Parts: sequence; structure tokens; C-alpha cells
Amino acid sequence: MRWSWNHATDEVWRQLDPKLWKLRITLVVLQTVSRDQIERVLGDSIFRKNVDGLVQRRRKVLEAPAWFQENHSASTLSCAAYFSMEFMLSEALPIYSGGWEM
Repeated sequence: MRWSWNHATDEVWRQLDPKLWKLRITLVVLQTVSRDQIERVLGDSIFRKNVDGLVQRRRKVLEAPAWFQENHSASTLSCAAYFSMEFMLSEALPIYSGGWEM
């Protein structure tokens, strides 16, 4: 859900499908954009440079030490898991949060 707060990729989405991007329906853009459109925009050297830069910045973020590693480098813990109860785990354990019912 990084795209909900990081707007560095907005122009990429807009170029793929301006009408859907205006509605801010990012996932639908991915599902509906044609292969021809993807090839067309990737043929644009400025677009391609922008996408390559975004990929490189994302790799740096993923490879950099996170807050826990920086602040607790001596810890024996190697990872942590976060479970958001906004999403149900299975039909056997429905979760009712955020105002909508399953």
C-alpha cells in the first residue's frame, strides 16, 4: 500500500491510463492496460528513465537497514510479523473492523 502515501509513481500511472488514473484506481490500471500501451510508454526514453529511477530508489529502500536494525543492532531478533486485523485470516475467523461487514 506504499502508493497510498508515496506519490513518486503518480506520473507512471497517469501515462499508462489517464482516465483511470484520474479516478485513482491504480490496481485497475494494472489489470486493464493493454500490452501495446505498456510497450508504447516503455519505448519513451524519458518514461523508461523515470521508471528505472523509481525501481532503483525502491531497491535502496528495501536494502537499507530498517528502524529496528538501526536502533537495536545487538538484538537476536531477525524479523517481526505484523498482522492487521483489518483483513480476516479466513472465512472461519471473520473480522468486523473499519465499518464494513463480511
